[in-house]
Amino acid sequence: MAIAKRLYEANPDDRTAGRDLGATHERLARLQLRRNESDDRALVLESYLAALRIDQRLFEVNPGDRYGTEELERSYERLAKLYCERSEPGDIEQAMAAYNGLLKTAQAFHEATDGSREAIRRLGFAHSSLALFHNQQRQPSQALQQFSLSASLLEKLPDDLAAQDALKPIQMAIKQLEAILRRPGPIDPATPYSQANAARAAELNLEYQQALATWQALPLWRRLRTKRPQPPPGI
Repeated sequence: MAIAKRLYEANPDDRTAGRDLGATHERLARLQLRRNESDDRALVLESYLAALRIDQRLFEVNPGDRYGTEELERSYERLAKLYCERSEPGDIEQAMAAYNGLLKTAQAFHEATDGSREAIRRLGFAHSSLALFHNQQRQPSQALQQFSLSASLLEKLPDDLAAQDALKPIQMAIKQLEAILRRPGPIDPATPYSQANAARAAELNLEYQQALATWQALPLWRRLRTKRPQPPPGI
């Protein structure tokens, strides 16, 4: 950690030094998570925030860099999931802010690359990640809006296998949410719509497809060091 930090501080705009220090913070966070001690949650958050700051700086230097975009998106998503799992006062709002950061990153990459195919896919996945968060928070209107935005983007890539594999569960989720919103009377926030078989299968499938697409986009050396995502049962 000390060596990686010194190299980064000597040249904070250097991509290699930044990635090395960011990866060190991530490894430290994984170690802290495996220990699963109560005090470690604060340390994990500290490590994630440190990695996020590095990824933000590198992204600002070159917002059109695919791998820099991916690293920043991953940092936001890790942070959001940690806040959701921790569930301390204010954590849901922090998780929402992290997912919005993920979305803004994808939008900036889309603009920097003039709407490239990769950017369209990443922006579609970012909208679906935000939709899943709203779905988990039992906010069907917001989830439907984000899923619809995601679908409209992924439909532009008919020959992209990763996009089309993700599009199928998104379309299933849209139908489920539309059915919920058509029900007469106010929506009961306790309605277990996210646990219905079709909706839950769609959610799990979507999470897997996005994780798999992210893994496949990694350079070979990263794939060899990163565990391939496993599909949920039944897929």
